[in-house]
Amino acid sequence: MVNLNFYSACPNPELTVGVERHSDGCMLIVLVQDDIGGLYVKIGEHALPENEVWVEIPPVHGALVINVGDSLQVNL
Repeated sequence: MVNLNFYSACPNPELTVGVERHSDGCMLIVLVQDDIGGLYVKIGEHALPENEVWVEIPPVHGALVINVGDSLQVNL
């Protein structure tokens, strides 16, 4: 199954809120980047909330970001 979403550019980006931190339950997420950015990833899988470190992924216009979702994750 494939699910595709397209979010058009917001005419007032200063009014956007974004999405709370979350985990993606699917297998793979393919994101096409723009010039705006705003994607962060958590470093350290099992960090306590007070010790979480979030790193911004710098935008590269037209680049693809591939996220591995929860259903593809393997715990060793």
